[in-house]
Amino acid sequence: MQPRRHRSGASAARRALLLAAAVLAAAHCASAARLGPLGAASYKSRHQDGMLRVLALGDSITQGAVPSENINHPYTGELKRRLQQNLGEKVEVTNGGVGGAGIYAVGFHNPVTLVPWAKKLMSQDKYDWVICMVGINDLLRVGKSADEPPPPPPPQQQQRRQQQQQQQQQRRQQQQQQQQQQQQQQQQQQQQQQQQQQQQQQQQQQQQQQHKQ
Repeated sequence: MQPRRHRSGASAARRALLLAAAVLAAAHCASAARLGPLGAASYKSRHQDGMLRVLALGDSITQGAVPSENINHPYTGELKRRLQQNLGEKVEVTNGGVGGAGIYAVGFHNPVTLVPWAKKLMSQDKYDWVICMVGINDLLRVGKSADEPPPPPPPQQQQRRQQQQQQQQQRRQQQQQQQQQQQQQQQQQQQQQQQQQQQQQQQQQQQQQQHKQ
């Protein structure tokens, strides 16, 4: 079953790449034509370095966490190359993909709601275009709507979680025991030091009495 998932991940990324490259190239050419001479001049003044900046938002497919044998992940690198080739401009593509991201926080390992994450990235830099590929994690909720709680984990996962919790409790108990032992050792050392000091004082007093006699 794994090779099928690999091929499906590769085909999904390939379709996303081709679609994004085609749409962005067409949109960029259309916007340049619509701007006209004055608009193009203002566009160039806002891009003194001549860099076209693109932000790619999405889940693990955008991030590049999907394994594949037929395509290099993440697809944003190939998207940058194709845009530079088709547009003849410098292109910078920022990979804003997060594995597990969704329209809602539905990720299995790293639940991230895409909207706040997108706002954070867009506040850090100015982008000419933003592309978004998201929703697969939302669809993987076994027919549940995004507002409903996710289905319970299978029994094996529950057993693993219980084992992990038990192990954590055992570690905490061991740490507490070690701390108690260390405290007891410190107390014993302090008592020994006090006894030694008392013995030294007694010896000094005896010596003084002997001198007086």
